[in-house]
Amino acid sequence: MKIEEWDEYKHFINAVNDAVVNISSLPSLTKITSHVFNTGGKKLRPLIIMLSCSANGGNYKEATKAGLAIEGIHTASLVHDDILDEGLMRRNQQTLHTLYGPAAAILCGDYLIAKSIEWISIYEGKIV
Repeated sequence: MKIEEWDEYKHFINAVNDAVVNISSLPSLTKITSHVFNTGGKKLRPLIIMLSCSANGGNYKEATKAGLAIEGIHTASLVHDDILDEGLMRRNQQTLHTLYGPAAAILCGDYLIAKSIEWISIYEGKIV
């Protein structure tokens, strides 16, 4: 069975799509965030979190926000890294700073870090 067929994976991809659509009331930020979240990648980090939750007696859906937080932090680090390295392509797509400029890319990366803190903050202190 392919990873794309797993219920956990499908659930997370739907959560990412919902998060991107509702990430901001600013259309430009939604557009930029959509670009970086939908450039590919298997989303293994959040899947590991969700499967770990299930393996420890929880419902994988309870770990969705934690998965979003991890994916958000990871994505923000890639955005910032591409600026520093002057990368032009990531996952066969133009990097954010080449499409929208470095200022917009930095702000998007910073916003994703802040949003990730919001997503993770719903959990108990030990998880955070």
